[in-house]
Amino acid sequence: MTAMPPPPQLQPRGTLVPRLALAVVALMVCVVFASAWLRLAQPRVACADWPACRGATALEGARAALASRTTDRAADESLGAPQTVQRVRAVHRIAATSALLLVVALVVLLLRERPRRHRLLRPALALLALALALSMLGVVTPGSRALAVLLGNLLGGFLMLAIALALTTRAMTPTEGATAPTEGPTAPTARAMAPTAQSMAPTAQAAAKLAARERLPRLARRTFWLWLVQAALGALSGAQALHLAPPLHLALAAVALPMAGVVAWSACHHPQPAPRLLGAVLLGLLPLQFALGASAAAEGAPMPWVLAHNVSAATVLGLLCALAALRSEAGIG
Repeated sequence: MTAMPPPPQLQPRGTLVPRLALAVVALMVCVVFASAWLRLAQPRVACADWPACRGATALEGARAALASRTTDRAADESLGAPQTVQRVRAVHRIAATSALLLVVALVVLLLRERPRRHRLLRPALALLALALALSMLGVVTPGSRALAVLLGNLLGGFLMLAIALALTTRAMTPTEGATAPTEGPTAPTARAMAPTAQSMAPTAQAAAKLAARERLPRLARRTFWLWLVQAALGALSGAQALHLAPPLHLALAAVALPMAGVVAWSACHHPQPAPRLLGAVLLGLLPLQFALGASAAAEGAPMPWVLAHNVSAATVLGLLCALAALRSEAGIG
């Protein structure tokens, strides 16, 4: 009896979902970049000379602001010029709307699949919920500079980028049962031999390697939440009403950065290619993030540096989320 050919929908399932997820990642990078630009280009009520007054006293902030105006006036004026802000706002709206439409298409595609891949459907539904929440936040509070709105937009964009990157990683990483539909006539024989192979006790070295692979997603997940909290405190560091935000941000960053380095180093030694690639990118971003953060903490950094610091922090968060999402992938559990 010949084996049944695979259904015709398996080929689109293997290519369209990761392509849509990767497109959402690209669009969310644009959204995070444009959102950080708009946030940094407008003056703050509590910190009118942002980012020059970041983490400084009133006198130090005034001196830093004066130095920033004289040395980086051309760069800052180009970032905050009315025409530039209008163009960046247009890019933000187009990218955010396109991301929402792609997320809706992704959810519809995953809901139509049989059997449903819940490991992909769950993060896609989370993306849809976040996209709708951010859209409602923008409609209800247009132009608001309240701290709650600032945190909502910042953390919502960061989380959407992180979940989209995790979804892309999951869609491109096959599970243990991914090859089941394409089994040939020898599948019954292979299944008959499976109990014999499973009854063999693993060696101590194999068990140690498996435990090391299982520790990576757990450590990445803990580092992800720590990084998210310190990113939120970094966004609040410019508000003088929250005096504890700058020291707490620096303290948590001093802990989160080495932890992210351990995650990146462990991922670089993972047996699978996807975690190794994510670990290599993360390992390359961490020195840049440290340099930009140290510059912003030590002195009033110019706006392009602070903008790069924001985008780099969001990318690190996404990579950590992608590594944490490997918990249920093949070879991890």
